[in-house]
Amino acid sequence: MRDYLKRKGRLLIIVCLAVIVGTFTMAAYAGMHYMKAGDNKGKYGVGTENVLIKGDIQKKNGKYYVGKKGGEILIKLHNTYVNKLSYEYSSEYFSKAYLRIRKQNIYGAYKDSKMEDEYMKDMPRSVVNVGAKTSEVEIKFEKSKNQIVIDNFEIDNSLKLNPLLGIFSMAVTFIFLFIVFFKKENKRHPAITFFVCSFVAGMCLMLLEPVYVTGFDEQIHYLNAHWIGCTKPKESSTQVEDYYYGYPWEINTTTIGADESIEERMDFFRVMNAKTNYTGVMTDEYEFKLSSVGYLNQALLLKIGNAAHLPFYIQWIMGKMANLLLYSIVLSFAIAILPIGKRLMMVIGMMPEMIFQGTAYTYDIWVVAFLVLGISILIREHVNKNEKFEHKWRILMIISFVLGCLPKAVYAPLILSSLLLGKEKFYSKKDEYIFKGGIVLAFLALMSSFILPALSPSNDMSDARGSNTDSGQQMKYILGQPFAYAIVWLRNVLKTLQDYVMGGAAFTSFGYLGGGSLSTCCAALVVGTTLTDTYGNGKNEGKILDIKTKCIFAFEIIIAVGLIWTALYISFTEAGVTEILGTQARYYYPFIFMFYLCFQTDKIKNTIELGKYQMMVMLASNFIIFQQIWELLLVKRCL
Repeated sequence: MRDYLKRKGRLLIIVCLAVIVGTFTMAAYAGMHYMKAGDNKGKYGVGTENVLIKGDIQKKNGKYYVGKKGGEILIKLHNTYVNKLSYEYSSEYFSKAYLRIRKQNIYGAYKDSKMEDEYMKDMPRSVVNVGAKTSEVEIKFEKSKNQIVIDNFEIDNSLKLNPLLGIFSMAVTFIFLFIVFFKKENKRHPAITFFVCSFVAGMCLMLLEPVYVTGFDEQIHYLNAHWIGCTKPKESSTQVEDYYYGYPWEINTTTIGADESIEERMDFFRVMNAKTNYTGVMTDEYEFKLSSVGYLNQALLLKIGNAAHLPFYIQWIMGKMANLLLYSIVLSFAIAILPIGKRLMMVIGMMPEMIFQGTAYTYDIWVVAFLVLGISILIREHVNKNEKFEHKWRILMIISFVLGCLPKAVYAPLILSSLLLGKEKFYSKKDEYIFKGGIVLAFLALMSSFILPALSPSNDMSDARGSNTDSGQQMKYILGQPFAYAIVWLRNVLKTLQDYVMGGAAFTSFGYLGGGSLSTCCAALVVGTTLTDTYGNGKNEGKILDIKTKCIFAFEIIIAVGLIWTALYISFTEAGVTEILGTQARYYYPFIFMFYLCFQTDKIKNTIELGKYQMMVMLASNFIIFQQIWELLLVKRCL
């Protein structure tokens, strides 16, 4: 009881310290810019005499009309301190402008700083973070079909508290203190450690992400989850769904590379909330199918939010949180049952892109979570060769593989290694035959959901994102010229192998938000943990997979990779093209842990005490994820 109270007290202290640090950081940052303004505190407009125009820009009634040929607006600010420069705009469509800000640097010299600004359909204003004494700001518009009207230039030097900076600071403080001051408890319960770290990092990332689609094809997945959870067949959507589904390419090409501010984020919240009050053009035409299972958790929380008439932003977060909860809970359970490689699983699970996928609308995270759980049970049985394969674990393994493969049956081969479990794992010959027969039937049933549509002339496998795809014609190429296709497949796999298993695509891609800069650090951490995570549970200490099991896993991975690329060749690639399109590193996530586990060796002995080792690798993992959040989200999109 005394230990429980001590732990509870430490946790309370950590939470209080995190809140204090977050609040202080938020207030200090706002106060720093407020004090720098000196006598120019508050908000005040920029006189029209300080605004010069050039090119296809006309001034009418105090407003600036930007023509299709583009032009430049030059704002003279006379070495005035500017925290934020804001101006209203109306934009018929999506486009960008290029800003040149001549501001004072740390040496006191005035130098040009360049950035991109974005103009979004239906948004009301642009707010540019400057944060320095500024002599002039030039806004350059290139040729565009977009019609833009600009008005009301204003300098904002008022006290600006940024809650997102506070959230980030609180999350970082809490996680690092939790890892250090709960070292002993974390050593005993690594699964709980992973849950806390992944959920806190994921929530921080989710709250700092823009509200528009950021994950690949997220607009499709969001709409599917929304239709399942919130609308009836033939029921109209709202204008929010029209906006997301109608302009995903425009939104992301406009915003990627552009700097944003907290004010623009809040404007987007308000505009999307308002759009929920108006009926959209699209109607619910969604047909429930096998892949729809992967949307059920997201659809459920969207339905709850919709039924409670919560604001759109809260509903949006709830749908994403369904994936994050699933990811954190299921992977934590997988870590708990693993006999070896727990720290390796924790490190891989904390990779930036894995956490990012857990905060996106997608059924991929459903696939990853349940397949990793099924694989963990398989690893457990392969390592504990002389223990009986209990029925409860068999049932859980089969359910996990079935749930994981329903959205994407290409991973069905991963279950086949259970056929090679020895007779000592079963209670009798009959028991062994029944189990392995059930595995074969499950495998064949799952594979039929992939193969039969491909053989059908109706092109049911054609990917909705592709253009001019013909699955029937692609199957003719594959079956008619198998050796030629094998060469095409091998070239494409080898060309992407390094990037997909230890490169930026595998570890630090944040979808449409861009890629982080620490991919080399991620690879080093994963490889280093693979070679040094020699800890096991009790009798399994120092154990690794035997060579037979490694070969079986390697064969399964090759078959799964073959099916992944073939599925994208059939559904996404135009007939006759030798470059297979549509594949991404995230398709390797279900078996990436299995892949690295095969490289563990008993030739390296780790003598670091387990608690210290786990603390070090988790501190490194969390440093990477929070640094990437800082780099890609906080600096460019929240401050």
